[in-house]
Amino acid sequence: MELNGQKKLRGIYETTIDSTLTCECNLKNIDYYSLICKAASNDKLYKYYGNNVCMFKYKHKENDCVLMIFSIPVNLSKDNGVVKHLADRIMEIITTVEKSFIFLEYVHSIEVKEDKFVYLTCIKKIEDKD
Repeated sequence: MELNGQKKLRGIYETTIDSTLTCECNLKNIDYYSLICKAASNDKLYKYYGNNVCMFKYKHKENDCVLMIFSIPVNLSKDNGVVKHLADRIMEIITTVEKSFIFLEYVHSIEVKEDKFVYLTCIKKIEDKD
């Protein structure tokens, strides 16, 4: 998962930087369903090892950033024939994101029982290309 996953995340990140897809939401009150629908309607919803991921341009603390949202099903799924606990799947994604981008501005996860998903939110500052 690691190397291919890192390449895929970096590719989506680079595509997001060049796109016009933005989010102006409040981090304390994100409407995940609406954002995922917005990404899907713009053909920017990606599969990432059995999870959905979407990315948006975002302003965080006056900085240009990319907001990443991972939608992780609560129900257990098999990964290479092995059932993984939800916490293990979340930590695996966080580890890959950290290895892909080194520094993150923000990481937060929340379970939305009505949706039957855990949403993992990460923010990465867009670095200047000098």
